[in-house]
Amino acid sequence: MKSFAPVFAVLAAVLATGCASSQLDRRSEETSNRAAGLEVRQTEEGVAMRLPDTVLFEFDKAALRSGAGAALDRSATLLRRSDKLVSVEGHTDNVGSPEYNKSLSEARAKIVYDALRERGINPARMRARGFAATRPDADNGTPEGRMRNRRTEIFLIGESVDTILGPVN
Repeated sequence: MKSFAPVFAVLAAVLATGCASSQLDRRSEETSNRAAGLEVRQTEEGVAMRLPDTVLFEFDKAALRSGAGAALDRSATLLRRSDKLVSVEGHTDNVGSPEYNKSLSEARAKIVYDALRERGINPARMRARGFAATRPDADNGTPEGRMRNRRTEIFLIGESVDTILGPVN
């Protein structure tokens, strides 16, 4: 009787080297991100996924829009490609009191956290935090800037964008 141990050993070694990311087509992955309204970029801390509030939430609300599923599904797909820690961060513009904006940003981060947990992301690797208007991405002096600042970001701490999207072609 033949032993399959050598075959399994080779297969395990191939899987351990992360061959899955080399199977990914970066252009196709980026197209999927755009279709879902998701911006993905490399940062010093890891991978940042930006979910604009226009995709997820109505203005001044913390309940998910009915069409938010695509962005959340895509985010969960990318998060499953890594075992790194996940930080879900809510942000607002500077309209309203700091206390109100803190509460709103925390509620939005928690809603996204819960949605990712429901999509199979282990809550032990996630945390949710709200930053209100303390970390603007754009100038709060313009309507466009305020809209850009209303967002939820998901960070894969210490991860490479090549791992979750595949290498650049």
